[in-house]
Amino acid sequence: MTREEAAEILDGRNIVGRAAYLEALEVAANALCTRTAYMKELDEVVNTLCESVALRAQQAPTKLDRSRWKGCNYCNKYGFGNTRPDFCYGCGKPQNEKAWAELERRIGGNDGN
Repeated sequence: MTREEAAEILDGRNIVGRAAYLEALEVAANALCTRTAYMKELDEVVNTLCESVALRAQQAPTKLDRSRWKGCNYCNKYGFGNTRPDFCYGCGKPQNEKAWAELERRIGGNDGN
């Protein structure tokens, strides 16, 4: 019996005898056990990855390659006049050392909370 046939029987769409109904229950139980085992394996993989990411975040402070953030025309070409914000209004690029330090702190997972 296929899973689809078992689902039809258990949904009540097909009226069958006791033996077929019990077989449908067995198929459904096997499908559920298979899915449960798969979900447990998936949970283990996800937990391992989360632990690995957390460990890596704790090991080294985040240092950004500042040369890779090119910025936009607004902050590179036109500038900000007399006012100098911490971050560009257009692209969000840090505009001073204080802003770079804050961004590195936030990305590193240490947002002060």
